[in-house]
Amino acid sequence: MKKSLCLLIASAMSAVSFAQGDAFEWLTFSLTDGSEVAVAAENLSLNFSDGVLRLSSASVDTSFDVANLRSMRFTSDASGIADVEALPAARAEYFTVAGVSAGVFDSVDDARAALTSGMYIARSESRSWKVMF
Repeated sequence: MKKSLCLLIASAMSAVSFAQGDAFEWLTFSLTDGSEVAVAAENLSLNFSDGVLRLSSASVDTSFDVANLRSMRFTSDASGIADVEALPAARAEYFTVAGVSAGVFDSVDDARAALTSGMYIARSESRSWKVMF
């Protein structure tokens, strides 16, 4: 009996330490328009009020309408979007890292001329890619 109890306690302690080792650094939100927004999970505060999800931490202060959220999940990386080069003639819609549309442009050069410096997610009909200006 004691042996079984000790084995059970050891198994539970092992499971807890394993779970703590899988620290997820990002909370990723999938929105109904198909975009995804990732925010750092460290010291993140979530508040649901009047149909709005408010997120706040030292690095982010933003909100989403709950009706526009499809799902949220913890991830170990900020984005599943690969780093690829865009074709200069690719027509795409550009989004800020917060998921807000910054406009539709006929080429990367047009987007670069119109947008402020920073990181954007470009989305065409067939793919999405990360762009830094």
